[in-house]
Amino acid sequence: MLTERDLDSLMLNIQGGKETFIYYIAHRVECREGFIDEYQYKSSPDFRILKLKITDINNALFEYLKFAKNPEKYHTEAEESYADEFTKYVYYYTVPNHINNYEQDFNPRIPSAIFGYKRKLYRSGILVDEYNDPTPIKPIYTNSLRYSDLSVSEVAAKYNNGMLNWKYKKLDVPGITDGISYDYITSNWYILDIENFPRVEKPLVNTKTKTAYFMTNEDAQSYMRELKA
Repeated sequence: MLTERDLDSLMLNIQGGKETFIYYIAHRVECREGFIDEYQYKSSPDFRILKLKITDINNALFEYLKFAKNPEKYHTEAEESYADEFTKYVYYYTVPNHINNYEQDFNPRIPSAIFGYKRKLYRSGILVDEYNDPTPIKPIYTNSLRYSDLSVSEVAAKYNNGMLNWKYKKLDVPGITDGISYDYITSNWYILDIENFPRVEKPLVNTKTKTAYFMTNEDAQSYMRELKA
């Protein structure tokens, strides 16, 4: 998994102009080899570790706040899925409107889970239930800015230079929680920009939850062994 401290370390490298990599445990069907028999590998716990070049990190809360402020810049897409021959789900996802032209390189989209989604459940063609799944991203209010092992004065200098905009946002009006006034907001959820990542949406990680992304190949190998056990 990637902790907050890990993301700080990665972002320091990115901001320093260094090539920065993480390691991802991918199922074989996620890889780019077109000759793989997908039906065979879906039923097999066969994994590979991909070394991924990470180019940017942004707090996912800020994307949700953009949506809440300007919902007209987003649209809804529907997707059907089937649990069996009698059970159908229709999911309604919120996604940003297209801004850039998609030409040579594939451009993954902002993860739609950030904005929450709706589900309709049908059994034998009859609507039996509807669900509204809210965004999983909960804001964290704070007055204490942290960035790796930097001192308070160093962190303040980074913030003033705009180098902490990816992690913290200063509130226009202080937030009040349990009678305490807070000036900044953040969350445990982050979007990763990864070069040539073979998925439709960018990775979305929670620094408090175990994921398939790791700082080192050794850690990824260890977790892969757990998955295969």
